[in-house]
Amino acid sequence: MEEKRGARINGTFRWREQQTKDLLTIIADKVKDNPDLFEKPTAKRFYERIAESAPNLKHIKWDIMRTKMRHLKTSFLSALKWKDQHDAGLLEHGDVVEYIKRMCPFYDELHAIFRERINMRPSFVFQSIESVSSLEHNEAVHNETELSIELVMDATTSSTLASATDTLPQASSENVADSSATCKPTNVTTEKMSLKRPRDCLSSFALLYEIQKNLLELEKEKLDFEREKAANSFKLQKLRLEKEERVEMEKIRLAHERLKSLNSQNCQHVLYS
Repeated sequence: MEEKRGARINGTFRWREQQTKDLLTIIADKVKDNPDLFEKPTAKRFYERIAESAPNLKHIKWDIMRTKMRHLKTSFLSALKWKDQHDAGLLEHGDVVEYIKRMCPFYDELHAIFRERINMRPSFVFQSIESVSSLEHNEAVHNETELSIELVMDATTSSTLASATDTLPQASSENVADSSATCKPTNVTTEKMSLKRPRDCLSSFALLYEIQKNLLELEKEKLDFEREKAANSFKLQKLRLEKEERVEMEKIRLAHERLKSLNSQNCQHVLYS
């Protein structure tokens, strides 16, 4: 009875951080030249080859690796969707990058794996996070059940149980813990984000507000300058017209004086004649 109970407990698996990094690194290397090679020719064969080439992963079953990748993909999609819904100008700001890292600790590694698929199929990014999470949860439960049955059968001999215990370190309700660490908090975080923006992003939005305020002030100064320039241009044009008018008036005055002088001379000539 104790053997069977222990086997069921050990039917789940807790991933160590280094194992997750090794898995992502190997997958990224396999698909960097051709993204369509991901989980090809079949998911089983794909992960079995990874287990054969990585000592740190050789005791992990292929379906556990597939479930792990789907949980990671779910958290990656949540982070990607959040980035798309916020101002692109703030995405490189330090606190926003840190927040995304908390949503998806392996964001950079997953982006290296899926970036080409995102570019080729935009729908890959915007699919429903809730439906993906529900699907992955059901698959995880199914895989845990299968693995528990296998270990219960193996537990008929004490030597097999001891081998399984040594092979699967830190094994106890672990896939559930791993699932809650990578999937459920992400869903909770997504719900919270739909209600209000994360606190550590407030400084980013304050910065955006200041930038926009400064741009408006610059635009106002530009309009004032253009207005003053137009006023000065009008004044110059007015002065030019006034000058031309004075010149014309002076010409008329001189012509009048000349005409008056000629008339005076003619009168004197007549008198003397």
